[in-house]
Amino acid sequence: MNYVSKANLPISAKTLLIGEKYSELLKIPLQNMGIESIFVPENTFVDKRLAGHVDLSLFHFGANEMAASAYLKGSKFIKNIEDYGFNVIFPCEKQGERYPFDAEFNLCFFGDNLIYNPKSANPSI
Repeated sequence: MNYVSKANLPISAKTLLIGEKYSELLKIPLQNMGIESIFVPENTFVDKRLAGHVDLSLFHFGANEMAASAYLKGSKFIKNIEDYGFNVIFPCEKQGERYPFDAEFNLCFFGDNLIYNPKSANPSI
């Protein structure tokens, strides 16, 4: 399996993780672009309005390394991701429902730089 070396979406993406609440909207258009979708279950720890935002549930370090929110432990989703060859860590037991405590996974690589809010990002990441 070839992994994305940089975690941001490249032009050559073959598979994309998307919140399951967006599956009906995005599955077919992504298939038409040759991109497979893996749908992430809604985050039960955060505000319902944000529960489908993958950046509040997962962080892709690049290659086959990923951090996930504890609500996903033991889920079929994690089993699926591990079957793809990903190593998944769970750096926190529970997220808060409100900002900044819901944004532990809200980080982004931009080239070699990691962009994040030190007040909200999980220090283990």
